[in-house]
Amino acid sequence: MEIKITEINRVFSESGAVLLAASLDSLAFEGGKGSGRAEKYYREINDRYLDSLEKAVFPRLQGAYISSPDPKVRFKYKRIDFSHRITVQNKTAKYISVTRTVTMKKRGREIAYRLSGDVISQKSGRLLPVNLFISRIRLFRLGRRLKKTLGERVKLSSFYINSEVQIVLIYSSEKNVYECRVCGEVLTKRRKQ
Repeated sequence: MEIKITEINRVFSESGAVLLAASLDSLAFEGGKGSGRAEKYYREINDRYLDSLEKAVFPRLQGAYISSPDPKVRFKYKRIDFSHRITVQNKTAKYISVTRTVTMKKRGREIAYRLSGDVISQKSGRLLPVNLFISRIRLFRLGRRLKKTLGERVKLSSFYINSEVQIVLIYSSEKNVYECRVCGEVLTKRRKQ
């Protein structure tokens, strides 16, 4: 399968003032049996993000904008920028590995962050589970060791395979997101905000 990443932009405004700007990456797959299934998965993700922005986030921003007693609010209103970025990490004859980063910023300051990874089968277009690459016992031991090392409870949220063909596990806790190699080395730590 060949991969093309295209960008979808949407702007939500009230009385000429932009309250919310959304920029989402969309994956298109060419060739391969599972290309339709994989495209549908990423299309549904983007549709859910746009739907929740339109039905939940924008009405709240619109209500705060309209109810503001300050007549200069149009010029100093802090717009929110939402982005969903997809990065291809690794591609082999058997799978495609990508990471998805979701951020929400208000005047350049990050107010939300989420990182997740997907490994897609080239043959069927389905998401591959982590236990195809690592045994459950090893995952359990690694999670227990990380909890002891980090001093907080962590939960495996997803994984990806990087360009050096190393499995990187994404753990999340109440406040942080961790990227860890299978050997237990913590690569990055990032606050969820």
